Amino acid sequence: MVLKENHLKKLEAENRRLLKWEHQLSLILKFGQKISTTLKTGNLLQLIADKTRELLRAERCTLFLMDKEKKLLWSKVAHRMGGKRLEVAIDKGLAGYVATTGKVVNVRDAYADFRFNPEVDEKTNFRTKSVLCLPMKNYQGEIIGVFQVLNKKGGSFTRHDQDLLQIFSSQAAGAIENSQLYENLKESFDSFVWTLAATIDARDPMTAGHSQRVTEYSLTIAKQLGIGGEKLELLKYASILHDLGKIGVREAVLTNPERLSEQEYKHIQTHAALTRKILERANFQGYLEEIPQVAGSHHERVDGKGYPEKLKGEDILYLSRIMAIADVFDAITSKRHYRDAMPIRKALSLIKKDSGTHFDPVCVEGFMKTPLNKLIKIIKCNAEDYFKEEDLKLLSNYTTGQFLRILKKGNSSLTAEQRKTVTRFNYYYSR
Repeated sequence: MVLKENHLKKLEAENRRLLKWEHQLSLILKFGQKISTTLKTGNLLQLIADKTRELLRAERCTLFLMDKEKKLLWSKVAHRMGGKRLEVAIDKGLAGYVATTGKVVNVRDAYADFRFNPEVDEKTNFRTKSVLCLPMKNYQGEIIGVFQVLNKKGGSFTRHDQDLLQIFSSQAAGAIENSQLYENLKESFDSFVWTLAATIDARDPMTAGHSQRVTEYSLTIAKQLGIGGEKLELLKYASILHDLGKIGVREAVLTNPERLSEQEYKHIQTHAALTRKILERANFQGYLEEIPQVAGSHHERVDGKGYPEKLKGEDILYLSRIMAIADVFDAITSKRHYRDAMPIRKALSLIKKDSGTHFDPVCVEGFMKTPLNKLIKIIKCNAEDYFKEEDLKLLSNYTTGQFLRILKKGNSSLTAEQRKTVTRFNYYYSR
C-alpha cells in the first residue's frame, strides 16, 4: 500500500512537472511569434530581457551583443541600469568567458567563482548571487551575444531553467539578427533618400537645406497634431523627397536671380507633378505606398487654386496639407536670389491669414503650437553652436502662435520677458 502511494505521488509530481514544462514551452512559442514582429533592436532586447526574467523568476536579465571589432560585449538592456549603455571587455567576467568559449555557466555563488568580475556590481550597488549565462548563436552557429540571468528567486538556477533559456536563446538570436538587418537596410534607405534630396538642393546653393527644414517643420507640425508611428515616417520620407521633380526644371529657371516670368513660373510648377511621376516608379511598399501622392501634392491649396491637380479641401491628403505649410514657411523665411527673408512677423501673419484658403486651418493651428525654441532651431538648420542655452530656455516658454500675438502688440504693452523674447528671437533670425 505504501509503495503504491509513493508511486502515485511520483506520478503526480511528474505530471505537474510535465504540465509546467508544457506551459512554459507554450509561453515561449507565443512569445516567439511576438518577437518576430518587433523590428527595433532596442525594443526587442527590452522585450526579451523582461520575458526572460519573468520566465526564470530572476531578479535581473542582461542581453549582451558582441562587437567583434572592439572586442567587447555591450548592452542597453540591463535591468535597473536606467537605460545606460553597459560595456564589458570580451575577456572579462562570466559573460566574457561564455562569449569566448561558447560554454554555458550556471553558478550558485558568483563571488566564489574566479571568473566573476565584480566591477558591475560595484558600479550599480547590486549583489550578484546565482548566475545563469549562455551564448546566443545565430543560424550559422556563430556567437552573436550572451544571455546573463542573475539571482534566481527562491534558490539556484536548475537544469530545467538552463534548457528553457537554451530554447529561448535560439528564438531570440534569430529575431535580433532580423531586427539588426532591418535597421541596417533602413539606415541605407535613409542615407540614399537624403542623398537624393541633397543632390536637388545642391543645384542651387541658395536653397541649400530646404528639404531638411521642410521635413523638420512637417514632422513638428504633425507631432503637435498627434500624428505618430507609420504616418509620421511616411510624412518624413515624402517631405525629404518633395522637390525631387526639380531635377526636370531648367537650370536657368531654377537659379534665375530675377523674379520669374509667367512662363518661367509655369515651368517651375511642373516639378510637383514630376515628383509624383518619378516616385511612382519606385516600388514603395505597405505604409510607404502613398509617398508619391503625398510628396507630389505639397503645392495644392484647400481652396482648389493650387497645383498640379487643383485639388480642394479633404481631397488633398492630410499629410500634404501639413507639408504645404512647411514648404511655404521655409520659402518665405529663407533668402532667395531676388529677395531677402521675410520679417518674422509678416511671415507668421501670412500663414495665419491664409488659413482656410491656402492652408488647412487645423494644420495651421498645429503649426502655431510649435515651441518657439524649436522653430528658430529649424530656421537655422539646427546649428547648435548658434544658440545660447539660456536663450533657448527663454524661447521655450512660448509657442509660435503666442509669439505672433506678442509681435502684434505695441512694444510699450509688453512685459520685460516678452521684450527680451522678441529681441533674442530676432537676433538669431536675422543672423
